[in-house]
Amino acid sequence: MTIGFRYKVKKVHQNKLDKGVYPQPTMEKEILTGLVQGKDATDIEEYLARALEKQGIAYKFQTSYIAQMSLPGEVRLDFLVHYEGLYYPIQVDGEYAHKSAAQKERDRQRDAILNRRLAGLTQLVVRVPSDAQRYDLTGQESADDFVREFFIV
Repeated sequence: MTIGFRYKVKKVHQNKLDKGVYPQPTMEKEILTGLVQGKDATDIEEYLARALEKQGIAYKFQTSYIAQMSLPGEVRLDFLVHYEGLYYPIQVDGEYAHKSAAQKERDRQRDAILNRRLAGLTQLVVRVPSDAQRYDLTGQESADDFVREFFIV
């Protein structure tokens, strides 16, 4: 009786990690689209939009007043929020675009124009982060907190 040739196969051992050195779960990174209602948006505008949507609060994004969009004299409102029968105009201020004295003065002038234009129809314009820097919308959690606190949801 003849025995055929047999190959010896070495067992491959998986590298075992030392006890307690297992890979740690990583937090999911928030993926932003850069769009809100089909319009270009900053990260903080998108965070606020998502927070409003989570609570089922209706809003319009980037509405123009006085002149049409991108024309001289245009005053653009970031959010016009409709909640419990009232309208709340909200401007979202990023630190990079609203920190110099000249930029803050321009914001005050535009707020005054919007407040006159919307008088009797809405509340006064709210800037977030507020003048006192009470709110910080640099992440989804802080935007959610702002919406819950501001609209008492």
